[in-house]
Order: sequence, then C-alpha cells, then structure tokens
Amino acid sequence: MSGQNYKVAWLCEALLVSRSGYYDWKERRRQPGKRQLGNTQLHALIRQEFARSRQTYGSPRLAHVLGCPGRRNRIARLMRQERIFARQRSKYRVATTDSRHGGPIAPNRVRNLSVQQVNQVWATDATGVLTGRQTNATLVPTFDTIGSSSPPDFVIFPFSMIAAIGIL
Repeated sequence: MSGQNYKVAWLCEALLVSRSGYYDWKERRRQPGKRQLGNTQLHALIRQEFARSRQTYGSPRLAHVLGCPGRRNRIARLMRQERIFARQRSKYRVATTDSRHGGPIAPNRVRNLSVQQVNQVWATDATGVLTGRQTNATLVPTFDTIGSSSPPDFVIFPFSMIAAIGIL
C-alpha cells in the first residue's frame, strides 16, 4: 500500500467485512484450528493412498481405504482442492488376440511367400471398429498392395456377412 497506514476499521468497511471477522481470520492464520490440522494430515494420507492405487481411487474408495466412510464428501472436497482426480476406465476396450491359451497357434505361411497373381493371397485385418451394433472387418488383396503404387482397394464387410459368405 505504498507505505501508507490505514485504520483497520476503514479497510474492513471498504472490503465489506466486519472487524471481528478480520481479527478472527488473522488469528486463524497464526494458529490453525483443530479441523485445519486434521485436513492437513488427511491431505497427506489421501496423496499417499491415491499414489498407491495408481491414481484410480475416487473419494468413495479412498474413504473406505482410509477407514472413514462417513467422510466421503470431506475427502472429495480435499481432493478437489489438491486437484487430484481419479483416472477413469474407458468404456470400450478392444479385445485383440488372446495369446494366453494352451491351444495351438497357427503358423504364418504368408511371410516368405511371393505373390504372383491376383486372388492368390488375401489378408484380413479384424480390427474392432464400433459402428452402432456391428463390428466391421477389412479385407485387402495383397497382390494389389505389393505390385502397384496406387492405394489398395479396401473391402469392408460386417463380420456377420463375412461368416455368411464363408470367407472366414
């Protein structure tokens, strides 16, 4: 305030706060209360458990793990103050090949094969693409992709159509 001294009463009136409120705030800053000390301890516990959970626990789980289920809203408020947010699991996970099985794995017979003519070898990419209720597959003729510089002709079929045709 550029070295000028103002009376507390005038400053409180200008900021629309009571003098008793100002002095109470000043005392709380000097000596924190019981709840503030508890919040400080709880902050440390929340950060520790949150890191241990690989940042996946939200306030309900943290309250349960910390042993204070009735304080879920308090823990949620402290998490917001610390800008701690749980990572959410994505709603859709693509199910790729399950290699953790005891069954035989088919050998790759196309790796060393040189393609000489059209329709000799076809490859498929069964990437799961959600399009409403069905999942699509892409069939690519390999002769076209190897022999020319033009982009390949992709053929996209729903899995149900591929099964009906008998390609797979």
